[in-house]
This record gives sequence, structure tokens and C-alpha cells, in this order.
Amino acid sequence: MSYRKNKNSGDIYLFLLVVVVPILLIFASLISGAYNFYQLKSQMQNILDTSVTSAVSDAMNDNYRQEYKGTINPDYVKEKVYSYLEQNFNLDTTLTPKKGSVLENPLIVDNISVQSSPPKVEVEISSVRTVTIWQGLGISLPVPAKTVVQNIRTDGK
Repeated sequence: MSYRKNKNSGDIYLFLLVVVVPILLIFASLISGAYNFYQLKSQMQNILDTSVTSAVSDAMNDNYRQEYKGTINPDYVKEKVYSYLEQNFNLDTTLTPKKGSVLENPLIVDNISVQSSPPKVEVEISSVRTVTIWQGLGISLPVPAKTVVQNIRTDGK
């Protein structure tokens, strides 16, 4: 009995090892990076909402609130927004992340718009997140978040 050995039997395995496996690894790392990006965006949005709502709540003038005509001091609101952002994101006074922060890079406050009566505060922030595709190769993407807190009651209650 003679057995003939196929000379091309290892080619398919070599093709899979050299071409398909790296493509699957890159695809998996891109999906992981996208998930981390959207998870950070969600965390930033939740923390921003909490910070701005707390700042507006602290800044409301109780006398006017009892009369159902809310008013706020714009300078005080801005000060409180920065204070709550530092506290809730675990940042120092220059908005650079401390150890244990959800951010990797400094927080950038793009816009704070305050209307005193009726109370309306709009805040836009961003940070940069690096999504690693392969060791040493990554893409830096801006992660924006925006919130608006306003008094929308019109019923006088």
C-alpha cells in the first residue's frame, strides 16, 4: 500500500493563521473599544445630569420658589456646576482626572449657558477617549455630553 501525501494540505491552516485570525482579533478589539466608548459616554451623561441638576437645585432662591417663579444667580450656578463636576467626576481644580476617575483625559467644558428667569442651564462637556485597536495603535475620539435643566412648570404649582 502506498500513501500519497498531499503537498498542499497545510496551506489552508497557514491561510487561516496568517489572514483570518488577525482580522478576527482586530474586529473583536474594535467592538470592545466601541463598547468602552459608549459606556463612557453614558457615564459622562449621567454624571453631568446629576451635577447640573444639583447645582440648579442649590442655586434656586427659596423665596421665589415658594411663589412658583424660580430665579437663579448665573455666577453662583456656574460656580456650583464646576464644583459638582469636580466632585462627581473625581477631578482636581484644573478638571484633570484624579486616581479613580471615570475619565482618562481632562474634562473640557465647552459651554455653560445660564438664564436666570425662568431658570434654564445648558452645559456641554467633552473629553477624549483612546480606543486601542492593537498594541500601540489607537484612535483618540472626543466623547461629548450635553444637558439642559430648566423650569418647565406653567401651571403655577
